[in-house]
Parts: sequence; C-alpha cells; structure tokens
Amino acid sequence: IVPLEMGLEQHDEPVGDRPASTRFARVALASEHLHPDGMRVCPALLALDPVTGRKHQLRLHAKSLGAPLLGDRANGGARRLTAEDGSVLEIPRIMLHAAKLELARSDGTLWVVVGPQALDLAETWRSLGGVAGDVERAMEAATDLCSC
Repeated sequence: IVPLEMGLEQHDEPVGDRPASTRFARVALASEHLHPDGMRVCPALLALDPVTGRKHQLRLHAKSLGAPLLGDRANGGARRLTAEDGSVLEIPRIMLHAAKLELARSDGTLWVVVGPQALDLAETWRSLGGVAGDVERAMEAATDLCSC
C-alpha cells in the first residue's frame, strides 16, 4: 500500500500473472457488527479506482487487504452480519457498484458513462448504521478518483 494525498491509497498486486493497481479512499464507516466467523467488524464505504482493468481486480485486492467486499462469498465477504441488538442483516449481493466508467476509443477520445445510484446498496448501507448521503458521497469520490 502506498499512501497518497488526502487519504487516498494505492494497492499494487498482480492479478494472476498480470500487474494490477487499485486506488481507493475510505469515505465512511458504519456501525460495528458481528461477522459470521465471530469477529467484530466495522463496515467501510470505499471509493475505488481500478487503475488497471483485470477480471475481479477490485474483489481480489479487497480480499488481499483483509477487507473482502460484503456479499462476496467467493472471496471471504460476509453474506450476513449481526448487529449489537441481535438482528441479522442479510447482504443481498456483492456490495460493489460502478459509479463511472471511462474507456478510450480507437480515435483517442474518451467514452464516459456515469451510473445511477444503486438504491439497494444505499439501503444496505443505512441498515448497517451508515448515514444517509454516504453512498452519494462515495459515488462522487469514485467519480473524482477515476480520471484516465
């Protein structure tokens, strides 16, 4: 991990036999929950920028940093968490959403696609004790990170 400006960090680790790099920033923390393996966890909302574009790169980098994405059972992410009051929160899917994609066309211009907010992700975040508006801030931060 290489610390960068304003809380931005970079993780460089090969995916398969190809180099891979991901920039990320923590946007917010939710309430503490109990992971199925008995560990106490405090879910974090991240803005991610895959500098390279390897298959499953973000999921694999999160796993290698010891923070698998919620819902990503294949890489150790919890499918359910237990709150302090004993209530169980089911994670309906892998909690990953593309805020913005920038792709270079053959003529050198960029094709930019900005995605809508993932309402289910925002609802899951609020259920985890996250603050309303955090997901929107994360999407804005991810959009700012992504600059080809």
